Amino acid sequence: MGGSPRLHARSGAVATALALAVVALVGLVAAAPGGADEARARADALVKEGAELGAAGRYDEALARFREAEAVFPRAIHHCNIGLVYARSARWPEALVHLGRCEARATEALPAWVGTRRAETLAALRDGDYAPLEVIATPRSAEVRVSAFPDEVFSSPVTVWVPWGTHALTVSAPGFDPQEVTVAASGHDPVRRRVDLVATPPPEPEPDVVEAAPDVVGGDTLAPADTADTVASVVVATARPDEGPSVAGIAFVSVAGAALVGGVVMYAIASGTRDDAAKLPPGDDFDRELGTFHTQRGLAYGLLIGAAVSGAVGAWLLATSGGDDAPGGDASAGPTLRVAPLPGGAAVGVTF
Repeated sequence: MGGSPRLHARSGAVATALALAVVALVGLVAAAPGGADEARARADALVKEGAELGAAGRYDEALARFREAEAVFPRAIHHCNIGLVYARSARWPEALVHLGRCEARATEALPAWVGTRRAETLAALRDGDYAPLEVIATPRSAEVRVSAFPDEVFSSPVTVWVPWGTHALTVSAPGFDPQEVTVAASGHDPVRRRVDLVATPPPEPEPDVVEAAPDVVGGDTLAPADTADTVASVVVATARPDEGPSVAGIAFVSVAGAALVGGVVMYAIASGTRDDAAKLPPGDDFDRELGTFHTQRGLAYGLLIGAAVSGAVGAWLLATSGGDDAPGGDASAGPTLRVAPLPGGAAVGVTF
């Protein structure tokens, strides 16, 4: 296992130079135009801490700082730093992944050592006990997890280098049943695996339950229909002055609460989609993920606006159902919630 003695000797000889290169990268990013906001400043501080830890040989702690900086303020240079730490600790597969991401996501010229280090890493993989693993999945939006990379999530199609041995793959996508497969690598020839996910069947619809309407509800007698073509209106509840709050008002407030919860949940989902998009290189997958984020965020805003409107209507209905002492109140009756049976459903209405 591992690279050739020549490559390992070279890695030890340039350790100090690589540590200085990390610090140089920090200065390059900090000097970028656009003004440093709080997130950028926090990320810069974390990168500097990671550089110091890496120079001291505390590689796992340095990786943690660089990954935290990427979560705070995503940018390509963080992957250069992560790849460099992996290369210095001879973890070649991880080094190649992050150095490649750095080059793919960079929007400005990178130091020459990035390409050089990537080439040396690839040479170490070819000389060592490693093999390239290519995974192609459908749908194309599928996520791929490889047991050799416990902290990484890849987008299909993906090619990574893995040590010789057996590896578990987990492929998943929204709306599809996930699959787990096992692959074995035992030589330098590429290992290819195609995984076609099967769409998750929709849940079985629940049978409709029809309950007979009572003859009298809330003191109001139901009038039978005169003919077969007449649709009867069923009085579900009438909010009278002496019967407490308006049923319609309570209904609107309940709808407002549900819409508020739905809006908050959808906004959290949209935030997660935005974070996933930030980890992707420019391309079709990035554009698709970004479009999904905008759609989810718009739905979240719509639910939150609906919650505000429903809450306002419910509050007004509750405020005006207090009888003749309330503004516009009527001592005889308040708002009435009615349900009219229709073919295939029902119509709901509120009368005052």
